[in-house]
Amino acid sequence: MIHDILIDDYGWLPSHITMLINETDTAANIVQETGALKQYDSPDSLFLIVLGGHGWVTKDVGSLLPGDEDNYPNIGGKRGGNDHWDEVLMTYDGNVLTDDAFKLLFDELDFQGKLAVQFFACCGSGLIEDIAGSNRLAVGVGNADRLEMHFYDIDSYIWYALSGCTGAEFDYIDLDMNPDANGDGGISVEEAYNWAVAANEATLPTWFGPGMGPTDIYMLDGIEGETFL
Repeated sequence: MIHDILIDDYGWLPSHITMLINETDTAANIVQETGALKQYDSPDSLFLIVLGGHGWVTKDVGSLLPGDEDNYPNIGGKRGGNDHWDEVLMTYDGNVLTDDAFKLLFDELDFQGKLAVQFFACCGSGLIEDIAGSNRLAVGVGNADRLEMHFYDIDSYIWYALSGCTGAEFDYIDLDMNPDANGDGGISVEEAYNWAVAANEATLPTWFGPGMGPTDIYMLDGIEGETFL
């Protein structure tokens, strides 16, 4: 869905998009293809990395950056204190990439351009907090404190964000909110995020059963101004 919308609605070139699916979605390939982006880097570049699948957590002890989860900052009033867990993305080949691994990779690449990362995995989406930073925008979906391992409807955010970008309407959402909040004729990543959050909250009473929510969509935006795809 994301691949098609980037090409059909935003004019991205298919040759500028790499997809790793199933057998090709290995930890080694993710690292290799992310590193290959460096050859296209310039101050005007925008890189979008979408990580989807299954996430998990592992003990912070013995990780690449042991102790980095202690004294966690309070972000948006929803998290603080000690975490003791590194969040991970599980890949098709049975390996994992931790938040530490992504942080070290992005730090090493040190993109001059903008880096937007969207993490869609049913567990461990606190991963984005460790990869966020200056000139990086990260979006994740998870439970309210981003610490526990629960299953939520991650697709709802993807659906609403892309729908907000493309002007789609839903009869079952009573949401008097224009995705183009500032009326400039374009819908930024930030505007799509705000629309998706509101749309998701509007459907929560019917979307989740007992003990299944609420889900939380959150963004850490280190890119100055608005970001457009």
